[in-house]
Amino acid sequence: MRSRPYKGLVAVAAAAALTATACTAQDEAQQKPKEKSALFKSGSDISYQKYGKNYPTTKVKDVPGSCSYESISRKDYSGQTLKIISHAVPVIGEPTQLHAKQFEEITGGKVEVVNVPFGELHQKILTPLQAGQPAYDVMFYPSLWIGDMAPYLAPVPEKYLNTTGMQDVTAAYMDVATWDGKVVQYPVDGDRHYLKIRADVLKDPKWQAQYKKATGKDLKVPTTWTEYQDIAEAFSGKDFDGDGKKNYGSAEVTKRDDLTFSAFISRAAPYVKNPDEGPRVFRTGI
Repeated sequence: MRSRPYKGLVAVAAAAALTATACTAQDEAQQKPKEKSALFKSGSDISYQKYGKNYPTTKVKDVPGSCSYESISRKDYSGQTLKIISHAVPVIGEPTQLHAKQFEEITGGKVEVVNVPFGELHQKILTPLQAGQPAYDVMFYPSLWIGDMAPYLAPVPEKYLNTTGMQDVTAAYMDVATWDGKVVQYPVDGDRHYLKIRADVLKDPKWQAQYKKATGKDLKVPTTWTEYQDIAEAFSGKDFDGDGKKNYGSAEVTKRDDLTFSAFISRAAPYVKNPDEGPRVFRTGI
């Protein structure tokens, strides 16, 4: 989600599927919650309105099952603390804080959320694990880090894999949560590499005529990097949304030590596998 208006004509966005893991408790008997009366009825509407001004009308339908709001609200975690590490606010970090408040309210447990800039997330999670001193109960991170994290993670219990919500997750996302044949991560967010365009500008006869005059080419959705570059250059510095300010011809992820690697994948992938080639078999091993 973006908190500010987008000012580019075309954009490439890319990110890895986000996953969350939960470290196993050393004393499971101590973590077992007491039972109490449910705060929700099965299948009722759940509202986030009271948790912040950004959620005035957000509602979801509670899905019956062991992970439903109705079921979770029956558990009393009073006196226990859940430690979570997540991305910086607002992306991922903000909803983590939102649900932390909600979890505290309906279970009585305390939730401590540590928000970390993406560039520091890998180190903040992995270093305590390597030292044998896991600092968090729940960890949010890109699924592609599974190789680093897997040695420290226990398999997701079968009872959770068999819930309705988990069974609805497609194989593509379950694959990135699986290591050595075992599911060790919970798929939370599935992103894709994609091209986003200002269709209103590309279809505007005025801009089509100007582009044709300047380049000798028809203005259309780019299908190659060359066409992408041509459009980006032609529209850079133009006021194509009519607000009196110049816009950019394109917008991409370029922040160092952050998500630049995802943007690089968008560029590199077309050269790794040419669509005109036949099937290629990849084998991995030591």
